[in-house]
Amino acid sequence: MRHSEEMINSIRIGSVGSLVMLACVLNTVWAPGIGAQRWQAQEVWRVGEETDDVVFSRITSLAVGPDGTVGVVDFAAQHVVVVSSSGSLIAIVGRPGKGPGEFDGPLGLAWERKGRMWIPDGWNQRYSVFDSVGNFVKAVPRVFRTTTGWRPLFSADTDSTFVEEISIHRSGSVAPGMVRIDTFGVVLDTLLTFDIDLPELSSEQQSALMRSLAGPSELRPLAPRAIYSMSFDGRVMLMRSDQPVIREFDLRGGGLRSIEISQWDPIDSNSVDDALRVLERKSGLDLNALGYGRQLVQAVHKMESGVILVQIETNPGEPSNRFIVLDPRGRYAGELVLPMRVSPQVRIVSEADMITLVGFGAYDEQYVVRFRVTRVE
Repeated sequence: MRHSEEMINSIRIGSVGSLVMLACVLNTVWAPGIGAQRWQAQEVWRVGEETDDVVFSRITSLAVGPDGTVGVVDFAAQHVVVVSSSGSLIAIVGRPGKGPGEFDGPLGLAWERKGRMWIPDGWNQRYSVFDSVGNFVKAVPRVFRTTTGWRPLFSADTDSTFVEEISIHRSGSVAPGMVRIDTFGVVLDTLLTFDIDLPELSSEQQSALMRSLAGPSELRPLAPRAIYSMSFDGRVMLMRSDQPVIREFDLRGGGLRSIEISQWDPIDSNSVDDALRVLERKSGLDLNALGYGRQLVQAVHKMESGVILVQIETNPGEPSNRFIVLDPRGRYAGELVLPMRVSPQVRIVSEADMITLVGFGAYDEQYVVRFRVTRVE
């Protein structure tokens, strides 16, 4: 495996999947593994059913603590649910409001190695800190007024620092970026910025779509989007949803590798092509030339074992239950099929051979589910 010898602080993915860096380009293509394995997932526990002590409304973030405890941010309910490593309810933390221990837009969750929870509270402009059983400890000022959405990356970096995803303004544009903060909320360093080259319609093109009664909801499943996650080792994995290529780098852009997934079983593209043609006929726009079309990827995650799970699109715009599995070297190692649809918007978290995720029931109700993922010999 080759690594970049230069430290960079900005990356850019082009429309054809090229990776443009400040100083150098690195692209390593891995061949598929020989004798791909079968994988299975055994459910360990599930939380959120009607018979449980808590039912979720709109989960936006998960985080695993040092002892396997799971924190669940329920944005709609404006609180955090704390679940033990065995799946039992420990506490429901916070409530809507402006006072100590209350939330107005919880944006994520990270565990200190001491076992305390840090929760960025968007509109209250602070970090609310709780102990492992949900008792309020303190509030720390948060200087950021902008965010990349309701699910930004936020993670403990060391015993006394965190890394957080924010919106960074530069050269007249806005892009996701990462910063490092200390336990006083002071920004210590700007780490890297994602310059993601994605299709964007002009105001005239948007008007043409609206006049044709084709709203954003019809176009969204056909639009390329940025897929990224931060793994346990502090590395960030980035994909475009329409390309089977993973790019992995550290928070300063070093240690980069590019993995091309050469084994792929894409969805039947006929329905996608038909939907695209209908929109093009209605609007008079060549949407395919603008970069819209079939999407391949919904999410990517690296487990503590180094195994990479790539959630693949099986039905346009609908959460999938299928994952391509890559070994730690990036070679194709088979496929994992889960018994439920998995939310691609809420990043999967892992511990050892277990993954914890947000799944959907038959009526789109949300659960937090832990699975043990093993290879079938």
